Amino acid sequence: MPDPSSPLARLPGPAVADTARRLQMLAAVARRTGNAVIVTGVDGVIEWVNEGFTRLTEFTPEEVLGKRPGQFLQGQETSAESRAAMSAAIRERRPFRVVVLNYARSGRQYWVRVEAEPTFDDQGRFNGYIALETDVTERRIAEGREAVTKRVGDLLLSCDSIESAARIVTDELVRTLDVRAAQVWTVVPGVVHLRYEAGAIALPEAQAWVDATRGNTFQRGTEWVVGVGAPGAAWGTGQVCIKTDFWQKDTNGQFSRRAAAARAAGIRTVCSVPVHGTDGVVAVIEIGGSHTYPGHEQLPSLVERVAQQLGAFILREQSRRSFEAIFRHSPDAVLVVDSAGTVSRTNARATVLFGEVEGRPLDSLLEGGAALLLRDQAASDKLATSTHESDAESAVELHTSTAHGRNGPFPAEVSLSTTRSTGAPAHIVAVRDLTERMRAEEQLRRSLEE
Repeated sequence: MPDPSSPLARLPGPAVADTARRLQMLAAVARRTGNAVIVTGVDGVIEWVNEGFTRLTEFTPEEVLGKRPGQFLQGQETSAESRAAMSAAIRERRPFRVVVLNYARSGRQYWVRVEAEPTFDDQGRFNGYIALETDVTERRIAEGREAVTKRVGDLLLSCDSIESAARIVTDELVRTLDVRAAQVWTVVPGVVHLRYEAGAIALPEAQAWVDATRGNTFQRGTEWVVGVGAPGAAWGTGQVCIKTDFWQKDTNGQFSRRAAAARAAGIRTVCSVPVHGTDGVVAVIEIGGSHTYPGHEQLPSLVERVAQQLGAFILREQSRRSFEAIFRHSPDAVLVVDSAGTVSRTNARATVLFGEVEGRPLDSLLEGGAALLLRDQAASDKLATSTHESDAESAVELHTSTAHGRNGPFPAEVSLSTTRSTGAPAHIVAVRDLTERMRAEEQLRRSLEE
């Protein structure tokens, strides 16, 4: 049933005397609403529309009378599910309410909320439908902007690689926005072209576009030319690169190698957005679509927000990879200790010195280990408070202690730091065996005495 606040709720009830009376009442409603009102007959064709219909759809009454609304208001990207829901309700002659993508006379796309009520005469015979259409494009765009950035942020928290993060970004852009394709490349240090990471499509026809793009190598440049393209220009300039009427443009007198695929996919506008890191561009996001889709002029700023999220993830992932490399190959024993003071992870050198110690308290491995953790935690808390950063790391401090290894106690140099990059504080404890160094120092001392 329609919303009680809707103009439809103020229309006559199921028993409407005749079509003339129904149209007379609708005309009164139309004078008080800027929304589109459509009246269809028993056969589903349009009998009457108001001025709000013309303003919204750009079609005049003369152009639509005697036609079914779906013949000219719906198009290629109108949801099949929405069409099926409306068709089922009409067959069963029941009310329906649905949000659907429609097309104006100029090809402009817009979103409407359709509230439709069947009408019957005094004998209960079906007369047709009265439908109220409300333009919800701006609201849907705003909701889409918030939805895509929130969902991307949530999903990136559980991501385990840059490739999977790129898949999340492309899938969400295509799923949430009115674009036909989205793709992500990353910048690899020392490599002169972008590396393709992931792509997603909204329609099967866009697959050729993704295939053509994946086979291209985009080099860094300052303008859109063959071999650079929009992704390479975004990389080189660090700014958004937008090309409208993509399939009609050429570069240096040559058609872009993606032009034919873009034409087949209906992609006329290409927007490449750089993803910035600490030392420059670290990736590029590109979307492609028709320049008639709702809110297309707002998409660059939205994709820039997604690019910031992806950039933060890439920086974290690069930092994690650097830590993993240091962790695995460090000549010191490295212990990751949780906030309870328990060892949660070790590297190969730690296994050599201590054996399998995961799950054991640090205090059982280092004399005064608990006290060192408390001191390091206090320093980290002070730093986090002063910088107002939740991912702050404490400064590394060196301490000497006695470690209890698998072959007995040994003198050790210990360094601690605390990180909050994963949420809960974690201590990174590096332990260096000083046995050989102290033995060498003792030999040197004796030699000097002699």
